[in-house]
Amino acid sequence: MVNPMSETTVRFGPGDFGEDRPAINAKKQDLHLQAVEALRLLEQTNHPPEIFRHASSIVRMARDRSGLPVLQVLDEGRMRQILAERLTWYQLDKNEERSPARPPWDLPKNILAFPRDQLPFPTLERVTLRPVFTRDGRLIRTRGYDSETGILCSPLFPKEIRRRPVPDQPNRGQLRWAKDSIGEMFCDFPFTDDSDWAHLVCALLLPIVRDLIKGLTFLHLIEKPSPGTGATLLARVVCYLACGRETAAMTAPQGEAEWRRTLFAKLLQVPEVVLLDNVSSLNSATLSSAITIDYFEDRIVGTSEVRRVPVHCLWLATANNPVLSPELERRCVRIRMDAGVERPHLRKGFRHSKLTKWVVENEARLVWAMLTLVQAWISEDRPPGSKTLGMFESWAEIMGGILDVAGIDGFLDNVYDSNKAPDSESVTWGSLAWRWWSEHKCRRVAVEDLFSIADEILDLGSGNERSRRTTFGKALSKRRDCVFGEYRIRDAGMRQGAQVWKLE
Repeated sequence: MVNPMSETTVRFGPGDFGEDRPAINAKKQDLHLQAVEALRLLEQTNHPPEIFRHASSIVRMARDRSGLPVLQVLDEGRMRQILAERLTWYQLDKNEERSPARPPWDLPKNILAFPRDQLPFPTLERVTLRPVFTRDGRLIRTRGYDSETGILCSPLFPKEIRRRPVPDQPNRGQLRWAKDSIGEMFCDFPFTDDSDWAHLVCALLLPIVRDLIKGLTFLHLIEKPSPGTGATLLARVVCYLACGRETAAMTAPQGEAEWRRTLFAKLLQVPEVVLLDNVSSLNSATLSSAITIDYFEDRIVGTSEVRRVPVHCLWLATANNPVLSPELERRCVRIRMDAGVERPHLRKGFRHSKLTKWVVENEARLVWAMLTLVQAWISEDRPPGSKTLGMFESWAEIMGGILDVAGIDGFLDNVYDSNKAPDSESVTWGSLAWRWWSEHKCRRVAVEDLFSIADEILDLGSGNERSRRTTFGKALSKRRDCVFGEYRIRDAGMRQGAQVWKLE
């Protein structure tokens, strides 16, 4: 049996030495010049583009077993494979005749060390399996790389979409049909009010309008009072329609270090959506930060190399009455469901009892409806929504505008309601402040003066008294100048070497 990796089986194409591939001398002495020449030849062979600059890495577009696109970060091994695959390497014998050779062993490492802005590969911003709208309102729907936006579109949508293009100016009948089609898909879910339905449509449309939004987007939280209401099914359907593929859910990591590693690894894959399934509480500073930044940085595990990846995904989570930190409370929009029964999973009488199958069968209709809702807003000269929210102004203007044109009510209504309602921290620290004022009024007090109250009300851990006092002191310092109910916590200086506090 012939060894497929032996040099005797290497095919060089027509002619003696790979006339269909650029040839390069493997024995060239100057490593830098050899790297420059190899990059120039790789640029010639990179049509259509398959090698890109992404974030701080060089990546290659590959396919998984199901044929879906995946990004592979090029390390030395993969770069060596590309050099061998795309270029014909030779060496000259004493008679100046060419014979087959291999890429120099140190060449891939040298190429990967080049500054990213000196590499001749196009920049990749995102990979999408659905048609998407660019920042100027143009609809990208054909397969290939769009050099103006850095978007690689590998659309997965039925032939019916190609035969029935999205109208440039949808009329009222088409707009109503589009809205009704999306409503039909979600008719069996027990949303509590119009806001939940409106925010679900926002989550569904976000990946196809993400490039229109300048800045941040919310975490879309699908919540319900008890298991079995259908949150995971709802999230899976949203991910499939918005992104064109099944999305692997992740559970909430434990500890900030694990949050950083998990989110960084996920974002390196350029996901269209990050799905957190079945969370009980969310109190992560890393997640709060990731939602409100355009780029996420961290160190590659096992190395000292720091990489920077873009954050342009849909953030989606499912939960049963979750407890949220104040930071995440104001970074999420709620999609709440309530079946109103003790055992929601035993309900019957659904219009679409096999919803996933129904969505796949009606995929063309539903994708067309999603695109039509956005196109209707663009054809109206993109009117901004009437409601806004700090840090998320662009998201609110665009999503609110699309829903206004479509005639979908409730946008951001329950966000304002939830901001008025006290969160768990406000309740506990409000109780502490009330007891504090009742016993000490505006007098200057130290941690030991308040510890007995705090130990009753706050969760200070299971350590000994000294440990709990230390925990309370740190918690009090973090809430300096915070207002709880009618009281503000103030720094009152030092007394006998100890920090003291007072209430206003």
